[in-house]
Amino acid sequence: MTYAEFKNYLMTHLWKVGDSLVLDNLPTIITTAEAELNRVIKVEDRVTVADIVAEATSWPMPADYRSMRSLSSPLRGEMVYNIPADFANKRASNKATGKDYTVVNNTLRLIGNISAESPVTLEAWYYRKLVPFADDPEGVYNWLVQDYFDVYLYGVLKHTAPFLREDERLTTWAALYNDAKASALEENDDRKYAGSPLKLKFPKGVR
Repeated sequence: MTYAEFKNYLMTHLWKVGDSLVLDNLPTIITTAEAELNRVIKVEDRVTVADIVAEATSWPMPADYRSMRSLSSPLRGEMVYNIPADFANKRASNKATGKDYTVVNNTLRLIGNISAESPVTLEAWYYRKLVPFADDPEGVYNWLVQDYFDVYLYGVLKHTAPFLREDERLTTWAALYNDAKASALEENDDRKYAGSPLKLKFPKGVR
């Protein structure tokens, strides 16, 4: 589905007198909904991996980076995330180790002697940003539209509330959005743990 087709499809749900106000503001409504969806829909489909060769202690993350899932290095092993304030305190007090890192404004911050002559190779698994539908009018790269269309659709319709105000349809759309989101996250959990070894808990003394 293209961006133009999606906007037309939205209008099939908006047929009451006065709904034209929503039509005039559709791009803003979609952008607002995407901001929420970027925060709350953390599923396996948005995880990607990048090999990073950092040549300084501050190194840019890929442009589509949203948040880190895990970071590791062949030499340093599994890296340990610190919130920026803790990272700064550790670095100032020389308590940080080569495994500590943080991310500030899409910039990866590391500890140690890192330079072009002595780079650090890292493997970053991270959540991608949602590609705005308006920037991808053919709908090729928007994984949420492709795989979770109901979540996206009802998420956008829910954000028409400031324009429709006391409209009974808003309750229905919010409920459908919550159901679709819960189903997507539940399916994601099933996929995440599929194949994990079963761990049995025995009573004390039983092996």
